[in-house]
Amino acid sequence: MPAVPSATPVLKNLTFVTEAASAVPSHGSSGSEFGGYTTLKQRDDYFNIRESMHIHCGFVKGSMPGIATGFDIDKEDLLDMYQCHGIVVASAIFGNYDELQQPKKY
Repeated sequence: MPAVPSATPVLKNLTFVTEAASAVPSHGSSGSEFGGYTTLKQRDDYFNIRESMHIHCGFVKGSMPGIATGFDIDKEDLLDMYQCHGIVVASAIFGNYDELQQPKKY
């Protein structure tokens, strides 16, 4: 992360980069098909917002959203989500040290 705050431009163009399985490095590089095989410099650059950016992004696939994906959502929460009329966005921060958290009602 930057050492000091700075003026942030408005993001106007965002491109999602996905990597095919054939692009997986054979030399034991860290990463995954979900988040990409980025270098430390690329990951650090994501903190510097620019008008145009390319970021690695994966999409979880399953028989239904939230079911049999490896990132499953509790049935009770799924039922609540299905009651929405529009778009539902569910996100999580995870990795080798984080635990995937279920949504909470406040």
